[in-house]
Amino acid sequence: MFLKEKEKLKYNFLHSQSGFDKSQLGYGRQLELLLTSDLVFFKKIRENLNQEGKLLEIGVGAGEMTTWFLENEIDFNSVDISSYAVESLQKLLNTDRIIECSADSLTFENDSYKTVLHLDGMEHIPKEIEVECLKQAARVSSGFIFYANACTDAYWDHILKVNGHDEAHINIKTPTEWEEFYSKYEDEFNYKLINKEVVGDTVYFILEKN
Repeated sequence: MFLKEKEKLKYNFLHSQSGFDKSQLGYGRQLELLLTSDLVFFKKIRENLNQEGKLLEIGVGAGEMTTWFLENEIDFNSVDISSYAVESLQKLLNTDRIIECSADSLTFENDSYKTVLHLDGMEHIPKEIEVECLKQAARVSSGFIFYANACTDAYWDHILKVNGHDEAHINIKTPTEWEEFYSKYEDEFNYKLINKEVVGDTVYFILEKN
């Protein structure tokens, strides 16, 4: 319980610093990639959005993906541990599709979402609960799980060296380490890692449920 409360306070603070208003709910990096990228990762998401089935977004970030899903009448829910983010977006977007929930204790039935997105998220999650977060995503998905993870490179090494810590990115791994992490639980959580792409400081994975 203490771990979740600590994370909630941290992300309440980080979200309050970035804020949620009309000027800041612009189309951010991941949304731009979703709409335009030739990566297999984003092509597969677009393919899923054009088919029947509900989508779950884990982590709302600055709200740009959530806003786009709502504007384009996607059948979705978004979850975040930050009560500030959830309450702000619920009010701003006038929707109940955004739910306060920790990624390691998703409040949904098994196989209730065809597609699960966790973009720029797992690197923010404490290692103590990362396996449970993966298990929960696999449990609620009946189709595909898409992970975009920050990974170590010269940029992150420099940031960590200069600052001594990174307040948000607390769980950075190399692309190989991320691949080993997702591969390790394939049999236990009933999925298959089917695609990996590395672009700059981000590694993209597609998991398919068995």
